[in-house]
Amino acid sequence: MSKFMSIMGELKAVQSATDLRINAFNKKGKKLDSFTFIEGDDFELDFKTNKALKRAKRGKVRLQVEDLNGDESNFTLESGEQADFEPDSFIKTFKIKRKKPFLNKDLRLPYTVIENQGSDEQGNNPEPKPDPKPSPDDDNPDAGEDPSPSDNEPQGPNNLRLTDRTNIFTSTHAQEILANNTRDTIGNPLSERQDILKADAGSLGQNDSIRDDHSGDSDELHLSTNSSQSTSLQEALSSMQALEGIESMTVKMNNDDGGNFVNNEVWFDRVKGMESLVVEGTSKEDIVLRDHLDAGIRMFDFRNLTFEDNSQQGVLFNNDAGAQNNKVSNAEHANTTDTIVFYGSKGYDSVEATGGTMVAKLGSGDDEILGGFNTKLDVTGGRGYDNIELVQNNEKDIVRFNNITNGNDFDDITQFETALFRQPGQYDILSFDDDTYT
Repeated sequence: MSKFMSIMGELKAVQSATDLRINAFNKKGKKLDSFTFIEGDDFELDFKTNKALKRAKRGKVRLQVEDLNGDESNFTLESGEQADFEPDSFIKTFKIKRKKPFLNKDLRLPYTVIENQGSDEQGNNPEPKPDPKPSPDDDNPDAGEDPSPSDNEPQGPNNLRLTDRTNIFTSTHAQEILANNTRDTIGNPLSERQDILKADAGSLGQNDSIRDDHSGDSDELHLSTNSSQSTSLQEALSSMQALEGIESMTVKMNNDDGGNFVNNEVWFDRVKGMESLVVEGTSKEDIVLRDHLDAGIRMFDFRNLTFEDNSQQGVLFNNDAGAQNNKVSNAEHANTTDTIVFYGSKGYDSVEATGGTMVAKLGSGDDEILGGFNTKLDVTGGRGYDNIELVQNNEKDIVRFNNITNGNDFDDITQFETALFRQPGQYDILSFDDDTYT
């Protein structure tokens, strides 16, 4: 019989964390669970014991912390200062026992204080240092640390670069198909450790097939698009065969024009097993997401994306089936209860809440967001005018405003459920710089 184990802890020496993800892996590299910090300093990871221990009485679990926002702030320190998680990756390995249903595991992560002008602060990581060796946990003596890496620990990423021909990447092949239909090896096959694939403008598409059978290994695809080279995200995704088992994709746009298609729909119907999507740069057209939930994506980051006309163009995030008759979106059938995280662009975004919980941070443009009857919404208003349409769902929806002092930054909120005559957890909350009102 499968039993569940929970790893619970907090981040030491910080008041709050954001844009960090903790991934838990077993000895074989199988991903057990993940936790994304939006705010606060507590975390919890839950998984089945048999997946972690593989029928053994003892087992090793590896926690890997990754930075989701580059060089931006990840921590609010107890002093009130902002700090960046540095370096951008941290690994800690320890042992667990089958008879233990939970484990307390606090983490002290390295950081660098984000300096104000004239400040000499350096944080707790002023110089690059090797990853700290694990030390015994005083709160949990049964979780003996293992300072030496096992044979199954990752030994560094497997770097691959796509070409402008048809590429086939699997766990056994890394090839391109030449003009005479022969195949040429262009790297190592997709591995159990992290694979990092780089695709210059125009090199993703051409009937490419990327299928990784190893889940939970934090693979990355870095894609560039450029309108001057007649390449776009829309064209790349629609002209490939498959993109499966690659956990994150970062798209760097250079005046992406959507491929001059009749609509601006970006389809993820050929994508599976993706967890996070980051799009940055400049776009000449709206970006209308389709099949993004069925693709597995749960974190969407458009914070560094600018449109040709930010007042009129932006990201459309909802579950509509789309306009193309030859495609049918299954996103409305996903009915996921997962947490969906959305970071808005600098343009005019239109968002529909979905998932069990949706955490949305609107961007600097004029935005609109619609609540969901089956979704708890936690939305933070951004710069400009935001239209926040809640629904009466007997859930605790939260609307937050931080550092909004300009008269041009204002919001309309409708269907706000007050605490009057309602049970705890069934009324909405307004938060102004962390002061809450019901």
